[in-house]
Amino acid sequence: MHLLSLMNLKNDLRHYVKIYPSTFDERLWKDLNECLLWDLKVRHRFYSGWREEGFTVGDDPWLLELDRNNPKSLDLGQRIKDRWYEIISEYMFEFLHAEKMLWFNEWTGYTFPKFIHYEEGQSMPPHCDHIHDIFDGKCKGVPILTLITMANDDYEGGELVLFGDVPYELKKGETIVFPSNFLFPHEIKKITKGKRLSLISWVH
Repeated sequence: MHLLSLMNLKNDLRHYVKIYPSTFDERLWKDLNECLLWDLKVRHRFYSGWREEGFTVGDDPWLLELDRNNPKSLDLGQRIKDRWYEIISEYMFEFLHAEKMLWFNEWTGYTFPKFIHYEEGQSMPPHCDHIHDIFDGKCKGVPILTLITMANDDYEGGELVLFGDVPYELKKGETIVFPSNFLFPHEIKKITKGKRLSLISWVH
């Protein structure tokens, strides 16, 4: 049975990249705009395991946090995570089950949304999501899947590109899911007009 399952693996890695439609209402985006601490943004940093330190690459985007003092924030985060749970379940238990991947059927959790804000001229270079900071000693594991949800689409440039040359242009509210390992390098092209806000989570 396991040998048969291995034979079902696809050589084209694009097969494992899935886009899910939006089910978020406009109220969620309005609440998100109100709850984000726009004045307290910090630069995104990559982390080097062998140097054990973070570093920037020059035109990094901004990281935003929710205002924990705003009573809407907890509900907002939960509404986002509830939709993500549906997406993760569909990917893990419907898509992968149909693929007969009997060895890959468990996950223990997924992270609270991370908010990444791009302004004109900002981008993110090719990388894979070997995330370190989601594991604090109590939470253990490895990143399995990456989820990216678009909060807007009224910008130019800023394409999500996987594998070096495969662009994915997401509409507002859509979520893309793909494995977090080194076989799925991805980047965000430079924003040429407007601003881009995305919500990120990692399944572990």
